[in-house]
Amino acid sequence: MSDPARIRTIRGGLHASINDFSADASTIKFIDIEDGSAPNARYNMLDVNVNRGDGLHEKSIRGTKEGDIKFSCALEGLDNGGAGDGDVVASATELNIVNELIESMWGTTGTDGTGDTSAAGSSGATLEMGASTPFAAEQAILFADDVTGHLEARFITGKSGDTLTLNAAPLDADFNAVDPADSSVCYAAATYACKPANAHNTHMYFDAEGSNWRRKFSGVMGNAQLDLSSGQYVKLAYEGSATDWTDSPQADPTFSAPNTGAKIVNADASLVIGGAGYFAHGFSFDFGVQMQPRPSDSGPNNKQGSVVVDVVPSLEFAVQFSSASLTGSATNTILDVWQSNAAQDLLLQVGRSAGSAMAIWMPAADFKIDEFPTVINGLEYIKVRATPSRSSDADVNYECYAAIF
Repeated sequence: MSDPARIRTIRGGLHASINDFSADASTIKFIDIEDGSAPNARYNMLDVNVNRGDGLHEKSIRGTKEGDIKFSCALEGLDNGGAGDGDVVASATELNIVNELIESMWGTTGTDGTGDTSAAGSSGATLEMGASTPFAAEQAILFADDVTGHLEARFITGKSGDTLTLNAAPLDADFNAVDPADSSVCYAAATYACKPANAHNTHMYFDAEGSNWRRKFSGVMGNAQLDLSSGQYVKLAYEGSATDWTDSPQADPTFSAPNTGAKIVNADASLVIGGAGYFAHGFSFDFGVQMQPRPSDSGPNNKQGSVVVDVVPSLEFAVQFSSASLTGSATNTILDVWQSNAAQDLLLQVGRSAGSAMAIWMPAADFKIDEFPTVINGLEYIKVRATPSRSSDADVNYECYAAIF
């Protein structure tokens, strides 16, 4: 006997424009859903409270429809082992549904980088590239350091000629600052920027089908979290609210395998705060979308999509409390960072292989300590929540970036 959950499919894609909440998406992709993923569709039933002459109650009637869709899927890297020298990232085809979800949630189109090879003379947070390098500011880059050969993810904060300035120097296995390797392949990423200037969000469309049913969910806006459990592959959990849903004849679509890289596994991750490395675990990332339905009696269910009222991404983790950071001669503990009340450059890298890595960057992270030390294996850890700070300066102080290699 077949398990009904294993013949359930969900396909998804972006609507055609920011003003489209109803038409089928022109391009939809199969989503490799985890067990337990499911759409929900229901009617609001209206009680009719009238007195009839025969003493009988009037039956309830159907009102507006409500629908939501929830699923979890694996986060995977870029196809073909990543974008090395001369390779151009194609996020629309290499990242399955994750590309569309991030574009919808953050109201931005991903920046597709092009790989290159480093030149000689790099030092610390300065990376020398070959002539006419395609890398640019605000893109992510994955490169080897000159000591361990490990691939380090960083973000480019500036470019002068063919010299790139990185948000932090690479670190060796003991968290000492080292140099980028010369004549080494540098991999490009699909880079997504969450900024205050991102004013518009295109809604999602989903087509869900089971053993004897099929429903289309249109005008969907939602939020997602990344489950970064230690030693596990990274999962994206999405939950969205639909403007409308309709029953549809079953399509039994032909499966088309996604063009993606390998699953990203949380092992040998790197947390860098202010250029210093820290022992940390228990990571989780929230894309931070806060939304409300857009009321409209002309809409199919008294609404036309959802309005994103705010986006506040957050990274939560537990960090060793009593020991100093291990970078070089640094002596600050995470408590010192918190008590300084100063925004800090924060980067989390998960995965060390091209085609199977990701990074989160907050150029000016604000730290909140949610609770004081708990003991894990005899060591004190504290839970920390980092968000982009809301400074009165340029909007760089409210930015958060996500990159997939």
